[in-house]
Amino acid sequence: MEEILKPFVSLLCALGGVAACGDNRPPGEDTDGIRDAVQVDAPFPDATDAPPDSPGPVGTHRGAISVFEVGLLGAAIEGFAPNTQIGQGVQIGVTFLDLTTEKQPLMEEIPGDLEGCKAWEYTPAELVASTGVDEGPVAVTVADNDTGTNLEIVFPACVFRVGAGYICPDTASSGSAIGVDLTGIGAGATAAAQLTLPGASTQTFDAADALFGRFVTFAGTGNATLDDPASEYPIIAFTGSRSITIGLPLGAGTNLPTLTSGTATVLGGVGPLPAKADPGFLADTGASGTPPGVNVTVGHAASTNFNAFPATLGFTSNRGVGDDFTLGTGPNDGAAGPNKVLPTAIPTNGTAFTIGCEGGHMSPLPANCGTALGSIINIETTNATIPGAASPYYFPSPTTTNPAGGGGRRVQVRCIRIGPGQLTVPAPYSALLMGAGATRIQVTFLRSELAGFTNSTGSPNSLQIAGGHGIVGYTL
Repeated sequence: MEEILKPFVSLLCALGGVAACGDNRPPGEDTDGIRDAVQVDAPFPDATDAPPDSPGPVGTHRGAISVFEVGLLGAAIEGFAPNTQIGQGVQIGVTFLDLTTEKQPLMEEIPGDLEGCKAWEYTPAELVASTGVDEGPVAVTVADNDTGTNLEIVFPACVFRVGAGYICPDTASSGSAIGVDLTGIGAGATAAAQLTLPGASTQTFDAADALFGRFVTFAGTGNATLDDPASEYPIIAFTGSRSITIGLPLGAGTNLPTLTSGTATVLGGVGPLPAKADPGFLADTGASGTPPGVNVTVGHAASTNFNAFPATLGFTSNRGVGDDFTLGTGPNDGAAGPNKVLPTAIPTNGTAFTIGCEGGHMSPLPANCGTALGSIINIETTNATIPGAASPYYFPSPTTTNPAGGGGRRVQVRCIRIGPGQLTVPAPYSALLMGAGATRIQVTFLRSELAGFTNSTGSPNSLQIAGGHGIVGYTL
């Protein structure tokens, strides 16, 4: 399939309690391939969720960290059957927010409550501002994974970049792009590029760059395709310390001139890796999971507004990050409840709709929720023009103006429910999405667990961590 060697692109969205994530990088386009762009809000209370008469001091900042294994649904236009996942991978999101500048919801189904649906509107400038503030590096480790290797995954430390928010660069494999050769290999569905470092290069690759789903991004090379800030290319294979295969679909005989400027950065925690099949990277770890107790931990030294994280902060119990799941259609078993839709086929007429993993069996994958604390739907729109030749997963930043109407904005709807495995987006929220002049809609369904802590000294700022599994698809 052609998609498996196209670049996947991630917004590296930091999963905040309010829509604390836009495009966590400068605006750009992914004209060459698949954009996972998993922009989701984890089940975190908003700043307004505390009881109105809460005693004691009020925090000034809050943090949000997410570790989700996210699968991408294939598009029908490319011949994929509904509910077919064409890639999966771990996506890490980190955001630290100043509560005085955090954007508040435009609509709330249950004002001040964690559950229910909320909606926000963002201008392009507000998306950039939503990346939060720098509170120092954050470390993420998956101590027991389900890749079939039983190796620990130590992700590169996630650091804050102005205008981009938190990203997780592998510093040993990143550096100057001067002297880099990109040689086309393969043909058709296997067209790719061999990236070779010059002999004088100080950076080196290692097997983990390919094994754990890392991506390469370029900047300042003078090649418009490579320099697109929204394009990241999956590392398909590790050849040696100075050579890797990346999902840049050049093909045999289509080589790029040796690069004479710029940088090449290897990123971890980006999202779906093309053609990655089960087992994925995060094991099913609920009561029904095998093996139980996958250990996902996060680390952070004391910073301006946050105490150092406890050594075991994360998901270390038998529940872990919860189970993987499959989505269903139709009513629940026994014909109870509403019909469900997939993220690739939400209604575009402003009517209410339901997404979930409860009942509604669908061949070849029966709906199955497994074990998790709760469910989340996150939906975002773009109003940018979708080129005719663009990938069906292309999801660019919103533009300042929109000839089709709806203004220069992104609409986001987030619904949360603790316990059940399905959620309904009410008609007013669906209508808001349709009134945004949307040219494409990104829909993510998540099953999540939750952990966190509050400062023991200084301002009582809180950190919340979401972990679990998700499925993303695109409508329009």
